[in-house]
Amino acid sequence: MTIPESKQFFEDKGYLVGDAVQMYRTEDDKLLFARMRFLHLFFESGIKKNYDEQYLEKLCLYLDSMCSLVFNYNVLFTAEPATHTPINQLVFFALPKDLHEILLNLRFQELIFAELEEYEICANISFAQQCVLNEIARKSE
Repeated sequence: MTIPESKQFFEDKGYLVGDAVQMYRTEDDKLLFARMRFLHLFFESGIKKNYDEQYLEKLCLYLDSMCSLVFNYNVLFTAEPATHTPINQLVFFALPKDLHEILLNLRFQELIFAELEEYEICANISFAQQCVLNEIARKSE
């Protein structure tokens, strides 16, 4: 999801609560669905932007590793710091414009999982968002 596309989703509460949340509710494995959706949206965005194939492949590999941590019932902020390595690798590798899109997509997922009352997932998403924000700040110095 790009920054302009995300604006309509955040402003349209009916879409979020109606369509998006219902789509997740119908899935047998919400966490796997969220992970695949996150990766698909990012890969599709990279193709549209004509990203270098090797960069996009590596970015999606890091995204997949991050998503496997985030969309999981093991709460990240209580885990050993070594557990966070996939998130750190992603945020270090990603370009600043991609970090902003990752942040928006994480926020969108957080809103959906809050509606689904999956608070462990929301905590993980918040943790990942903070890692992304820290890296955005570091890269903008």
